[in-house]
Amino acid sequence: MPIRYCGNRDAFSEQWADSQVNLGKFYLERVSGNSAENLEISIRCYQDALPIFTLEAFPQNWVRIQKNLGLSYSNRIKGDPAENIELAIGYFQAALQVVNREAFPVDWVWLQCNLGNAYSRRIVGDPAGNMESEIRCYEAAREVVTLETMPEQWALVQFNLGVAYEKRRQGNKESHLKAAIDCYKAALQVWTRRAYPQRWATVQNNLGIVYDQLGMREQHIEYLQASLEVCTREAFPLDWAETQYNIGLAYLRIERISPAIKCLRLSLEIFTPSASPVNCLTSASKLGDVAFDLWRWAEAIEAYALAIEAVETSRTWVTSESRRQEIMEKASPVYYNMVQACHRQIRQSF
Repeated sequence: MPIRYCGNRDAFSEQWADSQVNLGKFYLERVSGNSAENLEISIRCYQDALPIFTLEAFPQNWVRIQKNLGLSYSNRIKGDPAENIELAIGYFQAALQVVNREAFPVDWVWLQCNLGNAYSRRIVGDPAGNMESEIRCYEAAREVVTLETMPEQWALVQFNLGVAYEKRRQGNKESHLKAAIDCYKAALQVWTRRAYPQRWATVQNNLGIVYDQLGMREQHIEYLQASLEVCTREAFPLDWAETQYNIGLAYLRIERISPAIKCLRLSLEIFTPSASPVNCLTSASKLGDVAFDLWRWAEAIEAYALAIEAVETSRTWVTSESRRQEIMEKASPVYYNMVQACHRQIRQSF
């Protein structure tokens, strides 16, 4: 339970409520301890303060609580995910009834961005409609932020819009993808490699994905390779391995088999059966399929063996027998191809 203000709640109601808000912020931002429980304590602190910090008596405090409750429910681990997002949306919308863009532009932009993020994760409702609501929030924020006055917020809004346009369902897909490219490149005016290396790398990766959807395979590979300048094996091994896997897939689509195999093998240096069984299964089975299609049976067997080891590791990590069976059923093509590769290697040796 959170530490309470030592004063009398009735005699020092404002001070007591203020202590709850401060505690709520502390637990919301707390890094140590149990993350799920920290958020639960944060929510309780804010809700305890609401009967005192009402909209009528303390509008600024009330808005602060609405904003932070929205953020707490957005990040909440416990409870029903769909209900948590609905509550987050409700709190952000409530705050926007008080916070207007003319008087409080920074807070208004913050709320629009977080509301847009909540719509992007919304489970209930029409997915296409939620997407349009998300885009409206980001576009509204873009009307206020400028590169000159709020460069960091401007770059974040551009990036979020890029992600939203990339996923947009309604309208012309190609025009949405081109709009996403414009937004990502705009964000790079602020998120330079020197100032924001990780964000720069993320944008490079996203640009590669968009170009891939447009059928521009070479550009796709170029941007993915650029992201590796920051996402190095030493600094970000998992990101590095995932990018290697994606580059491998990109090479396969343009039938450049040798570099594709090289990238898939590199990914498996990090995606081992014991450390990353799910990713290992994906990458190793793909490598096995490539070798299988080339009739390179020994290489196929080696890759499938890694994939099977990953499957067995995954099965030991779950306690449900039905889940174990599900994992085995999904991986059945790997076992089948392994048997076929072994048979063909034996026949080839005679």
